[in-house]
Amino acid sequence: MQLIDRIIKLLQEDGWIKGKARSPEGWCLMGAMQEAWLDTGGVEEELRVAVRAIRSLTETPDLTYWNDFIARDADHVLEVLKLAGEKADERSPLCS
Repeated sequence: MQLIDRIIKLLQEDGWIKGKARSPEGWCLMGAMQEAWLDTGGVEEELRVAVRAIRSLTETPDLTYWNDFIARDADHVLEVLKLAGEKADERSPLCS
């Protein structure tokens, strides 16, 4: 899924952080998601599919809380995003 791929790229290139959306050290999950969503054209259905896929893997509706208090490190976040991307690709009505 293009949106999740872009989130992953932002976190890999700029770094992952906790506690705020963006800093010189990187992005939190939600900050990267917002930036990626805007970068990829702001398709609402793609955002919904991505969020559902990520929430199903984190087992929490609050992704900010998950980012700040549950996610162990950047590798953990990236692993969840990669799995969510696979899950979203299976579900997305935008796939051909």
